Amino acid sequence: MIARAIKKVFLIFPPYTIPVTTPKRVQLPLGIAYLGGYLERQGYEIGLCDSLIEGFKNSETISSDFILYGLSEQSIR
Repeated sequence: MIARAIKKVFLIFPPYTIPVTTPKRVQLPLGIAYLGGYLERQGYEIGLCDSLIEGFKNSETISSDFILYGLSEQSIR
């Protein structure tokens, strides 16, 4: 049997870049939820961060046409 060096995994649903004309929205991040559930059953300690929900009120203007919303990279770290 091979010993695992990695015991903890932190999964991040990243911020979105959207056109300024598109309303902000959130949805359940099923991909990382399923992946986290699988890894947890395999014995890993899991952390999840949905940066859209955690930082929904945060937005940054990327250009005159696009905004980035969600937690900043610094906040996620």
